[in-house]
Amino acid sequence: MASPTTPTPFRIAIPASQLADLQTLLRLSPLPPDTPTSHDRTHGITNAWMRSAVTLWSSPTFTSTFTAHITTLNAGPPQFLAPLTDAHGHTHTLHYIYSRSPSPAATPLLLLHGWPGSYTEFTTLIRELAQTQRFHIVAPSLPGYLFSSAPPPHRQFGLADAAALLDALMAALGLRGYIAHGGDIGSYLARRLAAAPACAGIHLTMASVAFAVPARADGATPQERAMLARTAAWAASGTAYAAVHATRPNTIAHALAASPVALLAWVAEKQRDWSEQEPEVLQVLCAATLWWVTRTFASSIWAYREIFATGAAGEGPWEKPWGYSAFPKEIVNLPRRRMKEWGGSEPWYRVHDAGGHFAARECPSVLAADLVDFGESLHAGGGEKGGMRGDVEGAEMGSISPDGNDA
Repeated sequence: MASPTTPTPFRIAIPASQLADLQTLLRLSPLPPDTPTSHDRTHGITNAWMRSAVTLWSSPTFTSTFTAHITTLNAGPPQFLAPLTDAHGHTHTLHYIYSRSPSPAATPLLLLHGWPGSYTEFTTLIRELAQTQRFHIVAPSLPGYLFSSAPPPHRQFGLADAAALLDALMAALGLRGYIAHGGDIGSYLARRLAAAPACAGIHLTMASVAFAVPARADGATPQERAMLARTAAWAASGTAYAAVHATRPNTIAHALAASPVALLAWVAEKQRDWSEQEPEVLQVLCAATLWWVTRTFASSIWAYREIFATGAAGEGPWEKPWGYSAFPKEIVNLPRRRMKEWGGSEPWYRVHDAGGHFAARECPSVLAADLVDFGESLHAGGGEKGGMRGDVEGAEMGSISPDGNDA
């Protein structure tokens, strides 16, 4: 069980000295020579893209571009820091943004990102959802990411620990009957949160790696077969990063802490390869800069050890209504006919013609419509045990124990 104390308002403030040091490091960082594979994107980030990106990153104008980006983030929904003490007595600090609807009938919605994403990928989605007035929206930085504190260094920290903190955050805000939406690591956390009494349902955009690889194509539509082919290709040649995160986190942490160029290469490859449309270079550079100035890569990859060790263990089937939005360029998808086998019940399901792994950034209007419709399906079905209540004073806190079971 996690206990909260009073959240405090937060605004991003990056010292100018940090940005100046970054510029110095970029100017001093050599790039590798061309090789027979350095032009081929199937072998990783290309030399040509990196040369162009680093030139732009190290230009005198980038600092003003990044400063404007921070100003835009600070002008968005209010940001807070919430101290939460876990069952072991360790106090964590969770950063989050909170967009509250004026409607008393609004449903709480918890938006969960993954790696190498962050809460910032939800900014446009939140604007879209706020216009509907259907949701009280909470979008945290996951433990160890950006402005949230790192997991405790003296013990292992896993998905159930993070889920307990996230559930406690919603309780601290008086938000019960919430929907947990997630992709990537956020998908794993949403599935864990399905065990929380305060969670009314979950909505996902990525399937379980352990369940989907290898995937069967029997009975799949042509579109689903294409999705499965992408999943198989990713499993065959796109998981080296995750193996490193899971088995050699110390080594990669040293490599990326020492060089902003190395960090950019590691993050940008995924931002580009997992998106259907090429992301804007400045967008990737602003994301990499946030990773660099917060020094949080090492503290962000804690989930991979557990995922590699246990696969899908301890996460399903879940006894809550659930939904799935299938985007064709997502790296891990399942055909609809296998959804019940995975989740234990028939999901609300919708397949789309466009979109990739970062659906909230790539197609926010589409995802917003899905979340509204999924929320409506919960109301139409009477919600989950305890109902779909949006604002309850003194709501139960810390309803998931560190072992993943109901407390």
